[in-house]
Amino acid sequence: MRRGISGALDLKAAHTAIFGSGLKALAAHARAYLGSLGMAFAAAILLGFLFPRPALSEWVPGLGDIPAGYYFTTDMEPVEVELGRQLPTAPDFEPLVRLSIPRAYIFFTSEYPQREFGRLPQRIAERELHIMLTYPEGLPYSVAMENYEKATGICCRQAADNIRDLRYIAQIAPTNVDARTWPILSPRPNWVYGELVGEYQGLRFYKNKSGCSTYFGEQGDILRKVQCTEPPESLNSIYFCSYYTVLSKNAYAKIRFVDFRAHGGVAFARDRIALFRKTVCQFMTCDRAD
Repeated sequence: MRRGISGALDLKAAHTAIFGSGLKALAAHARAYLGSLGMAFAAAILLGFLFPRPALSEWVPGLGDIPAGYYFTTDMEPVEVELGRQLPTAPDFEPLVRLSIPRAYIFFTSEYPQREFGRLPQRIAERELHIMLTYPEGLPYSVAMENYEKATGICCRQAADNIRDLRYIAQIAPTNVDARTWPILSPRPNWVYGELVGEYQGLRFYKNKSGCSTYFGEQGDILRKVQCTEPPESLNSIYFCSYYTVLSKNAYAKIRFVDFRAHGGVAFARDRIALFRKTVCQFMTCDRAD
């Protein structure tokens, strides 16, 4: 086929484990935690270190698996990516966005399924790119997980649960209209958003009949739009919301991370998005954030 080419530990402890200070104390904490789980579980984790998972996997801790398979590698080799609105196999495929991004960030592509390719090609063309990273250093999720497992002895699903609050799941997508003035990122009453309720910490707040809440920032704000499935009166700190930010005239990102309303409000969301932009804009050309 032709392809176009051109919780157990607290949050502070998780930060410490991933980013490399105070590891001995945290490891002792982790050993005590493992001891409370029983020898069988501890042995299973030990076997995981003796017989580690391959660098490329068909599952991602915290996400599970899909028929096409996920990529999960700590390999930082750059992958050249072109994003366009048409199918990459189309003869008129036109790249609107280009990235050179370490493969460790990429966990899924629709045109290059992991189970078919095994290893993601070094040059790919897609309609959108799915990546995962972590706060506060912008490390690929796979690298952060590896650091955490080495520091604590905790792996797999438990490790994923412990650093859930630090995780971003994002898709970068191209648009052939100006993303900065795109109507889909601007407030308007409809059956999806519902009616305007008022303001939430400076954002315009809409709520529909099912309770889904949508918030809009101003044009030029790095926080353009947020959608949360739960209303403010039913917050759950482990739930994710979807956050939209404009990266350039031809690119925007939809980013999922924990509900900002349960973690410090709009300032929390803007801080997380600023880190996302700082990381991703190393690998592509972005417009300056106002």
